[in-house]
Amino acid sequence: SDLLRSLTDMGYKATDATKQAIVDGLDSVEEVTGGSVVKLARDASRSAVYQMNTAVARQILKSLRG
Repeated sequence: SDLLRSLTDMGYKATDATKQAIVDGLDSVEEVTGGSVVKLARDASRSAVYQMNTAVARQILKSLRG
């Protein structure tokens, strides 16, 4: 449906914005630390984004079901 497509597109845009913010933050961390914590931060960021996406998906489903 158009509603579901719109919600999906909004989710992708939010995910892209969050992903870019995380990447920008990691670039700053890399500059400050010389890369000593970047791998750990990248692993954590993937998990955080995945968890956020799951929460967003659950909220959308909840609102669609009423």
